[in-house]
Amino acid sequence: MRRPDRGSATLWMVAVIAIIALVSGVVVSVGTVMLERHRAGATADETALAVAADAIEGPTAACDRGSRIARLNFAVMSRCELADAIAVVEVRIALPGWLDRFGKAVGRARAGPTTAR
Repeated sequence: MRRPDRGSATLWMVAVIAIIALVSGVVVSVGTVMLERHRAGATADETALAVAADAIEGPTAACDRGSRIARLNFAVMSRCELADAIAVVEVRIALPGWLDRFGKAVGRARAGPTTAR
């Protein structure tokens, strides 16, 4: 007597392995995007602090220093505003590999002196 489902377990295992590989790829990709987003936020914080610290030198010099700080963190500063020693910056970090087609990770931060009450 011959069984009609002979060899079907192999096909099921191939399908299960393919699904596991696909889900793993999605999880790693989402994790990478989240990591780059956090890195962009940290870079924006550091850049804003640098710009605010150099506010006394004027907006051009302060934003130039912020741009250097961003580049050291593999980011590009896309916005830099300095008003009353309060710095507002935006940085962008390119996503690695094929994820770059979804845009860049963006971080925004604001830094400046505080006033005691």
